[in-house]
Amino acid sequence: MLGFGAPDEFSYGLVWLWMVLPFIKDVILTVMAAIIAHQLPQLVKRPLSSQFS
Repeated sequence: MLGFGAPDEFSYGLVWLWMVLPFIKDVILTVMAAIIAHQLPQLVKRPLSSQFS
């Protein structure tokens, strides 16, 4: 057994892979949020009637 009760099968590379896969998703969602946040002031300035036509 390794420290903290981890099984011997958990290698350093496996743990890094376990952390990198969600990280890629987080980077993509962060870029999408930045794009939306950049366009948000333009959307708010428009009159309400022009948004529905």
